[in-house]
Amino acid sequence: MKKNLEQFYIYLENKQYSNHTINSYKKDLNQFLYFCNDIKIQNIDYKIIRNYLEFLHKKNYSQRSINRHISSLKSFFKYLNKFDI
Repeated sequence: MKKNLEQFYIYLENKQYSNHTINSYKKDLNQFLYFCNDIKIQNIDYKIIRNYLEFLHKKNYSQRSINRHISSLKSFFKYLNKFDI
Protein backbone atom coordinates (compact mmCIF):
# COMPACT_ATOMS: atom_id res chain seq x y z
CA MET A 1 0.00 0.00 0.00
CA LYS A 2 2.92 2.36 0.68
CA LYS A 3 3.86 2.28 -3.00
CA ASN A 4 0.30 3.24 -3.95
CA LEU A 5 0.39 6.12 -1.49
CA GLU A 6 3.66 7.46 -2.85
CA GLN A 7 2.27 7.31 -6.38
CA PHE A 8 -0.87 9.05 -5.19
CA TYR A 9 1.16 11.91 -3.69
CA ILE A 10 3.05 12.33 -6.95
CA TYR A 11 -0.28 12.35 -8.76
CA LEU A 12 -1.51 15.15 -6.45
CA GLU A 13 1.65 17.15 -7.06
CA ASN A 14 1.19 16.77 -10.80
CA LYS A 15 -2.41 17.96 -10.43
CA GLN A 16 -0.93 21.01 -8.67
CA TYR A 17 -2.55 20.47 -5.30
CA SER A 18 -1.11 22.79 -2.68
CA ASN A 19 1.64 21.52 -0.40
CA HIS A 20 -0.66 22.09 2.55
CA THR A 21 -3.35 19.87 1.04
CA ILE A 22 -0.86 17.14 0.16
CA ASN A 23 0.61 17.19 3.66
CA SER A 24 -2.87 17.02 5.19
CA TYR A 25 -3.76 14.07 2.95
CA LYS A 26 -0.52 12.33 3.94
CA LYS A 27 -1.29 12.77 7.61
CA ASP A 28 -4.87 11.59 7.20
CA LEU A 29 -4.01 8.57 5.08
CA ASN A 30 -1.16 7.50 7.32
CA GLN A 31 -3.50 7.65 10.28
CA PHE A 32 -6.04 5.58 8.37
CA LEU A 33 -3.38 2.98 7.51
CA TYR A 34 -2.35 2.78 11.13
CA PHE A 35 -6.00 2.24 12.06
CA CYS A 36 -6.34 -0.49 9.41
CA ASN A 37 -3.20 -2.18 10.69
CA ASP A 38 -2.43 -5.06 8.31
CA ILE A 39 -5.65 -5.10 6.30
CA LYS A 40 -4.97 -5.41 2.60
CA ILE A 41 -6.26 -2.54 0.53
CA GLN A 42 -8.58 -4.78 -1.48
CA ASN A 43 -10.23 -5.84 1.79
CA ILE A 44 -11.05 -2.32 2.94
CA ASP A 45 -14.78 -1.81 2.69
CA TYR A 46 -17.47 0.58 3.81
CA LYS A 47 -17.66 -1.00 7.25
CA ILE A 48 -13.96 -0.44 7.96
CA ILE A 49 -14.17 3.16 6.80
CA ARG A 50 -17.28 3.69 8.89
CA ASN A 51 -15.48 2.28 11.96
CA TYR A 52 -12.58 4.62 11.27
CA LEU A 53 -14.90 7.64 11.13
CA GLU A 54 -16.50 6.55 14.39
CA PHE A 55 -13.02 6.24 15.89
CA LEU A 56 -12.27 9.85 14.87
CA HIS A 57 -15.54 11.01 16.37
CA LYS A 58 -14.81 9.24 19.66
CA LYS A 59 -11.40 10.96 19.70
CA ASN A 60 -13.29 14.26 19.60
CA TYR A 61 -12.18 15.32 16.16
CA SER A 62 -14.19 18.26 14.91
CA GLN A 63 -16.68 17.68 12.12
CA ARG A 64 -14.48 19.80 9.88
CA SER A 65 -11.49 17.52 10.52
CA ILE A 66 -13.57 14.42 9.95
CA ASN A 67 -14.79 15.88 6.67
CA ARG A 68 -11.20 16.45 5.60
CA HIS A 69 -10.39 12.82 6.42
CA ILE A 70 -13.36 11.77 4.31
CA SER A 71 -12.09 13.93 1.46
CA SER A 72 -8.62 12.39 1.76
CA LEU A 73 -10.02 8.88 1.66
CA LYS A 74 -12.35 9.64 -1.24
CA SER A 75 -9.54 11.14 -3.29
CA PHE A 76 -7.24 8.22 -2.61
CA PHE A 77 -9.82 5.56 -3.44
CA LYS A 78 -10.93 7.44 -6.56
CA TYR A 79 -7.29 7.52 -7.64
CA LEU A 80 -6.98 3.76 -7.08
CA ASN A 81 -10.16 3.13 -9.01
CA LYS A 82 -9.17 5.47 -11.86
CA PHE A 83 -5.94 3.58 -12.41
CA ASP A 84 -7.41 0.11 -11.72
CA ILE A 85 -5.23 -0.46 -8.70
